[in-house]
Amino acid sequence: MISRVDIYDYVEQRVNTEERPVYCSARLETVPESFPACYIVETQSNSQAMDYTLDFTDEQVRKDFEVQVFSAKQNGALAEVESIMADVRTAMRELYFIENFVGRVENADPTVMRMVGRFHRVIGGADQLPTED
Repeated sequence: MISRVDIYDYVEQRVNTEERPVYCSARLETVPESFPACYIVETQSNSQAMDYTLDFTDEQVRKDFEVQVFSAKQNGALAEVESIMADVRTAMRELYFIENFVGRVENADPTVMRMVGRFHRVIGGADQLPTED
């Protein structure tokens, strides 16, 4: 089964590039270590969506993730968060996640631009990460 760490690593590899270094974390912090920043968090594993085999092992589970992208640029912050979120959306689609919501939201600090994306998918016990052919 694909783990939350697999999903985090897959998205981080597509977002954090040499051309555009992005601080990625699986733990939401009040102030990121650096900008731009991307938080990839599993919001819930819906126990009602689980099926079990006769020996009570997980057969499939619904996974919900929230991704928050932050930029503190004085000029071009919106373009930066949109560009990073576009890469997040592509990575999540490659993992067969369905997009629930993506949009700009107000941040507590008005000098920081924030965009949030929410995604979900049912993951089966035999599912694996996509591989490059």
